[in-house]
Amino acid sequence: VYRKSEKELNGDSQWTLDLGKLAKGVYILEVTTENSVMRERLIKE
Repeated sequence: VYRKSEKELNGDSQWTLDLGKLAKGVYILEVTTENSVMRERLIKE
C-alpha cells in the first residue's frame, strides 16, 4: 500500500510511481480529491 497526501493543490499535478520492484499482477490505483474518486486498474506483465 502506498499513500501520498498533498495539501492545497492547484491545477494539474503529476507524480511518478516506480513499479519496477512490484511483482507481476493486477494493481488498483485510486486517486481521491475533495470532489471525486478515480480508480484505474494497472496490469504489470
